[in-house]
Amino acid sequence: MNDTLALVVEAKTTPKRDKKMPIINIAQRQLRTFVEFEDTYGSKIRVQASSSAEGPHCWVFVDHPTGKEPGSAAHLSPEQAQKLILGLQEFVGTGWKKPSEALPLPQETVIVSVKDKERHWRDTLLAEYVPRYSSVVDWDDFDGEEDQVDHNEEQDEWYWPEGWYFVDTVDGAVTPCKIADPCIEITHWMPLPALPKKQNQVTR
Repeated sequence: MNDTLALVVEAKTTPKRDKKMPIINIAQRQLRTFVEFEDTYGSKIRVQASSSAEGPHCWVFVDHPTGKEPGSAAHLSPEQAQKLILGLQEFVGTGWKKPSEALPLPQETVIVSVKDKERHWRDTLLAEYVPRYSSVVDWDDFDGEEDQVDHNEEQDEWYWPEGWYFVDTVDGAVTPCKIADPCIEITHWMPLPALPKKQNQVTR
């Protein structure tokens, strides 16, 4: 275990955001957190942590600066992993996110908090975000007007407009939020929680 890895494991938390350790990549998928950053020697450090029904798990990897020699890896104990997960959560942020700060993956169903601008009420719904020119219109299922969709002249193709779309919890149908209710504003969003794992059933 090199000095950098020992430092991360011993501290049981992630380094602070500063110029000495610039962030390369941060991603969260199904309660797993992946953080990549570089130390002052150029080593790339990757932290993977997860919290499941079996308890917390965490691996810390340190790649050699040249990429030509083996790096180091360590699997933390449940106690160390729990502390590191808490540090990661504080480091990358969890729970609700503002759309102005980050957007979900294209067409990924997430939980959204909506606010009505006129009637001053809030609600929690399912929605997805569609980037521009990413979702082609299926005219067999579309019964609206042409001015409700975007036309890409270079590709001569019609696309759903960029923006948020509500997701029906019954049939999965999507509706543009602006069409469903122009007064609604999506203020925050968060990923869907992971499904519970099936427990082994004892048969008699």
